[in-house]
Amino acid sequence: QNDKLGFEAISILHSYIDANKDGGVEQSESQEFLQEDLQRADQSVSQPGYHSNDNHVTVHDLWDYWVQSEVYNWTVDEVVDWLDVHVDLHQYSQLFKLHDVNGKLLPRLASTIHNPLYTMLGIRNIIHKQKIALKAADIVLFG
Repeated sequence: QNDKLGFEAISILHSYIDANKDGGVEQSESQEFLQEDLQRADQSVSQPGYHSNDNHVTVHDLWDYWVQSEVYNWTVDEVVDWLDVHVDLHQYSQLFKLHDVNGKLLPRLASTIHNPLYTMLGIRNIIHKQKIALKAADIVLFG
């Protein structure tokens, strides 16, 4: 693996969703994570793409889904646009540009608010960290 930190971040996200800790994410766990943790009640995503025909998604399955996603290949400008429009934290746009935050880094922002990446970016506000983490988890896992 070329992206050990990215894979570790995806592993952390997988563990958040895998409520029964059996090593696989079932569709019901994905729905619960969407509604309770990401607080998305709109049901706009009825079945996440990583499930396809698989009701037992492993960390490696989730990783494969992630590296094949459009978001994984986002440029710095696309991430900054997401930060400005969907996260509404445009005050960090220049920092994201300065530190070349591209799509590949989003799982690291999603996995924990104690990630050294937040320190490197100079984001100290806990509410802003939480908002970025939640929005990043949403985009990484559900597109």
